[in-house]
Amino acid sequence: GGEKEMKIWRFKINSLLSKVFVVMVVRITTVSLIITLITSRVSEQLIVETCRTMNHKMIDQIERNLESYSDSVATVSNKVQQSKSIKQFLTSEETDPLALAKAYYEINQQMQGIASAIDLFPVNIVISGENGRSFATNYHDWSTYPKYLQEHPISPKAFEQPRRLHYQSVIEQDQPMIVATKSLANQTS
Repeated sequence: GGEKEMKIWRFKINSLLSKVFVVMVVRITTVSLIITLITSRVSEQLIVETCRTMNHKMIDQIERNLESYSDSVATVSNKVQQSKSIKQFLTSEETDPLALAKAYYEINQQMQGIASAIDLFPVNIVISGENGRSFATNYHDWSTYPKYLQEHPISPKAFEQPRRLHYQSVIEQDQPMIVATKSLANQTS
């Protein structure tokens, strides 16, 4: 009977070791899964929070740049609006070539000074008069012609509300642009 007892005892030990082994494997697997899920969740939250912070910083930067751009555009618009020589250039019917050359030279000098208020941005300032004259600070950025500018969809709003500075998004030559327009019509009333 001793050998039989020993086999039963070994069987009990083997059975006990097997049960302990299975329990340990299940516990290790469970702990590993829980750690993986927690790590995954924490990583996800960290990534979301980092993206949220970066987006907030980017939006703040864009907002500051747009505000700065808008302030610069308003300054330029006011300077152009107040310039008697620009008004005369855009309304005069002068046809003498020498007088026209002098007028273009003076406008160039004045517009370069006015454009310095907005030099931080890649802009083109275009002025156009009903007399067919126009001037642009950078024709290579947006080469436009007076007739084209007057017929462009951005112009009607400026004529309808001459006291306001209008911002519009346009696409010209596959280039998206923000265009600010304002009528320089007499605003004495």
